[in-house]
Amino acid sequence: REVVPVVGTPASPQHFQGLFCADLHPEALTEAGVLFVTSIQRSRTVVLAIDTEKGQVMGEGNTGANESWSLIGAGGGALVASVSAPGRRPSVHIFRMSSALDP
Repeated sequence: REVVPVVGTPASPQHFQGLFCADLHPEALTEAGVLFVTSIQRSRTVVLAIDTEKGQVMGEGNTGANESWSLIGAGGGALVASVSAPGRRPSVHIFRMSSALDP
């Protein structure tokens, strides 16, 4: 079954650009069926949450304009991600998978 549709040409820069991920972390799937992945969106990387039941993609607009986020790993109900931006040192952040879905 198709979980995320193929995007030929997005309707606008604000619409979902498609899924471009290089790897999947086996521990990045929650019990609720949400998969966290790193994907390329325009000129940066972002961490997306994909609801595998609904086919809904969340998180593509939750970062600063110049920030790039990458999922480093997952396990024990937590995500480890790095963020970088021009003129700023990269930093590492730990999130609980459940809180990563909160707006």
